[in-house]
Amino acid sequence: MPGWGGSGGGGNGGQGWTNFINGLKNFFSVGSGNSGPSNSGGSGGIWSGTGASTTYIVTGTINLDLDNIGGGAGGSFTFPGAYNGPNLEDDTSPFVCFAHLSEIISHYELNISLAEMEQINQSGEYTCPCSPITALDECLREKEAFGALVILESNPDIAELHEQLELTNSMIIFLADEYDVVDEVKYYLENHGLEYQESAKEGVRLYLDILNDPDLEGFDAEFSAIPSFVWPFILEIGKELAIELFKRNFKVSEVPSSLIDAVNALQQGDLLTVAGEIIDIVNVVGRNINPAWKAASFLVDGFDLGLEGNKAWKVISKMEQFGSEVIEKTLQVVKNQAGGILGKLKWKKGVGAELFGVENPQSFVNQFLALFPNVEGPLFLNPLFPLEQTYHIGTLTIRFYPVSDTTGGPTLSFIGTPDFKIRFL
Repeated sequence: MPGWGGSGGGGNGGQGWTNFINGLKNFFSVGSGNSGPSNSGGSGGIWSGTGASTTYIVTGTINLDLDNIGGGAGGSFTFPGAYNGPNLEDDTSPFVCFAHLSEIISHYELNISLAEMEQINQSGEYTCPCSPITALDECLREKEAFGALVILESNPDIAELHEQLELTNSMIIFLADEYDVVDEVKYYLENHGLEYQESAKEGVRLYLDILNDPDLEGFDAEFSAIPSFVWPFILEIGKELAIELFKRNFKVSEVPSSLIDAVNALQQGDLLTVAGEIIDIVNVVGRNINPAWKAASFLVDGFDLGLEGNKAWKVISKMEQFGSEVIEKTLQVVKNQAGGILGKLKWKKGVGAELFGVENPQSFVNQFLALFPNVEGPLFLNPLFPLEQTYHIGTLTIRFYPVSDTTGGPTLSFIGTPDFKIRFL
């Protein structure tokens, strides 16, 4: 495939990738008759072509000379598109295969004609040459990296956030369509009022991960809208989160009471603010003990404590309709039977609440029911499921399926609008 070139060309094939990126950057600023960076001809580069090849930019269109797709010693595209150039594993030769290049250009709406690319793509079966074993995964990574690079080159606000936060490629691409989020986190980083800037950065990292997690879709809005009676239960999980953060980050077994007191004093707020405040409490308390300790992170030993805490918080937000007594007693039994809430009680999109670490789900249900003075049941009302237990607790109805082949384990259902289910795994 010829590179970004001027008319005729005889450029250095080794500069193909740089010229290709520069060609995209310059695309919107060149007009009719202006040529991009010369790279036709030469050898040794990913985008090298024959000396007769011509690739030039005119108004709104990239024209490819399909009659002269060939290459020098360093690499070639032969119709319908086999690649024999540098190996992807060579870090000096980043590569996006021809088929996926067309997808990238289309996705980012670069206003480029895809007719020639479609002709090649449709001419026969195309095998991505990135790797004979992991072609798809590697090509997708390269496509993601390329997309992120284009965004950073064209969006100074995201580039500034990347400089501060070391964003992943997927997060850069996510933010490209989330202008409100970019403005929100930029403002927060400049006006957070926390003791440590590292705390604010870590809070933002967690917040962005939450926004990009399908299990927590829409949770930022739910969190901001929870009623005041739910806040103590949010703090209960917040205390577990802070304790685990302190122990795992600083490798200690005991947690000072000042940590718990500080979390208890937190005021209700939005998700980003609360995330930053919790990690800042951990940093302040820890560095008061040892100023040499590094800033704490939600991601410890490959385990994202922040996301685990938020998945438990989302379970609580979904139980709001049943009132404080039901929430309180449910959490009490979770702690007794599972040994804690963090990492044990999680929200999963399309499933509901998942509960790990309970050895005997029937014992869990019995202990929960024993906390209420007036319980009617068990009632066996469903002939299709003769083992299904129904209980009435005042106006609340719950159902327990001790065996459930369809959900992968026993299920406790709270009947409401909508129903709320805990699946024991």
